[in-house]
Formats: sequence, structure tokens, C-alpha cells
Amino acid sequence: MMRLLIVMLALVPVVLGDIVILNTPDGVYHPASCARTCSGVKDSTSWQNSGDYPGKVYIGVHIGNCGFVSAPVVIVSTKGVRASDSNRIVCPSVSVMRRLTKSKFSVVSVEDTTATKVMTSQCDVHWIATGYTC
Repeated sequence: MMRLLIVMLALVPVVLGDIVILNTPDGVYHPASCARTCSGVKDSTSWQNSGDYPGKVYIGVHIGNCGFVSAPVVIVSTKGVRASDSNRIVCPSVSVMRRLTKSKFSVVSVEDTTATKVMTSQCDVHWIATGYTC
């Protein structure tokens, strides 16, 4: 009886977890058992002003430890602290921009801002990536 209980408890996390990937950036599909969601926070200390897109800022995010075999689907947002002079959060809207690979991606501001502003507001990047590991 105890063995059966242990086996059932070991299977519960597998049965309850369900990741469905409808589309991928490269259009390649893998077995459902290879699907993984990985998430994290990139701190605000490495924002840079963009030379390619004046008025925009960007930050690189490394996701190599997620173990993806191809570029995942990535969702990003920013979270910061209130500005002392206006009592409002001044983190820009962001999007995933170019250089999306299985191990890294770049985030760029949609609105015009500066690296100094987003670092002062401590605009961390919160990200979620869903892809395949095999």
C-alpha cells in the first residue's frame, strides 16, 4: 500500500503540469514532453542607449540555462520604482527585439527614453520563455 502511495505522489506533478505550445518562432515542433517554461528577472543595471534606434534603450537577457534547443516564445515586461519627483513609475513599454536565439534575446523600449532614466527608476525586465528542450 505504501509503495502505491509513493508512486502516485511521484506522478502527481507530471499529471498536473500541462504546457501546450501552439506556434514557435522557427515553426518547428517537438514532442509535448520536451516543452518547458522558464522565467526570470534581468536587473536594471545594464540598460544601454541604442545606437541603431535613437531615443530607444535596450538590454540583453541570457537564457542559456533554460536549456532550449531552439528559440522560444518570449514575453517581457518592466517593473520599477516610483520616481521621487513625480510619484509615478517611468519604466518604458518594451518588446523583444532581434537576436532572439535559444540562449539570449534583446529587449528594446517602445517609447523614447534614456538608459539613465530606466536605471534610475530601477526598471527590471521580467520575462517568461516557453520552448522545447529536446
